[in-house]
Amino acid sequence: MSLTSYYSGMSPVLLKLALDTFRKEKVSYSHLWNGYVSNFGPKSLPKNIYRLPSKVLDALFIFDLLSCLFQQLKFSCLLAMLHHGETGENTDQDKCVMALVGRLESDLLAIRTLVLTGSDVQARSLARGLSEHLDALALSGINSIFCTDFVTHQDGQEANGMWFRHMAKGRARKQIYKAVDDARAGMTDWFKIYREAEEEMLASAVHPTHIAGFMSVAPHISDPTVEGWGNERHVSSGSRRTLLFCSIRCIETLIFDARVYGVIARIRRRLPDHLGDVDLSPLSKSTGCAEQISIELLRYMAEEPLDNSSEEENTWEDQK
Repeated sequence: MSLTSYYSGMSPVLLKLALDTFRKEKVSYSHLWNGYVSNFGPKSLPKNIYRLPSKVLDALFIFDLLSCLFQQLKFSCLLAMLHHGETGENTDQDKCVMALVGRLESDLLAIRTLVLTGSDVQARSLARGLSEHLDALALSGINSIFCTDFVTHQDGQEANGMWFRHMAKGRARKQIYKAVDDARAGMTDWFKIYREAEEEMLASAVHPTHIAGFMSVAPHISDPTVEGWGNERHVSSGSRRTLLFCSIRCIETLIFDARVYGVIARIRRRLPDHLGDVDLSPLSKSTGCAEQISIELLRYMAEEPLDNSSEEENTWEDQK
């Protein structure tokens, strides 16, 4: 299935923006996307995806694009680790980054699966964990002690203690935003306000609240886009908020990484030019354009309201 037919009904402006940006960076997104979707099972394309409100489909496209970039980062980390493993040049930071990037890619795929199978409450629970793992990736670029502790403490109790010392109660977040502010990388206030508001919402899905439980029993009873009592699981317009939160947190990390943390730059420096007869320059280019893609997506979303609850959505059926 082609890229355009898969997202049939999404904004043509968004699609053109993404493809043009990749083209300027001399990267074929269609090629990357084909590799990305090859990992999906049959549930990656539920029957009702073509009935999704157009803005939910836009959010899914943005989410998938960023997930694709993290998949490329995972491949780059893995190949760099293998290339330098024989000479013992893999540092604690390299090992830490490899583990975190792999975890983030799997988090994104799991959230996607839950959203597309109508389990948005469960997806929001994972989204909160994704946000924390993005903090850990950022911290790995500015705190070498965290990297060493992360790699050294493998026992469950020790690992919990390490995570509490570095991550809990906003400790990592304070270090990260201080580093960004010191570098005058900009935009921290907007990201902070958005993140705090959304993570407060996500907390209701993580804890066993009455609302979270009720939404799990009848996930779409209050969703005007779903007919009936809502006990049959569908992708709903509310899933847009979950997908956008994950996407904006990824965008924040990728933009500030290019300006402050330097994690991706280190991955690209360690990536060999060739692996046997295989040219790895396309892989390096795909990870190198992460900041520019993130900036363009953020600009697009800034022109679109983040809450579509009051908007009338057009489905693919309406647009045929």
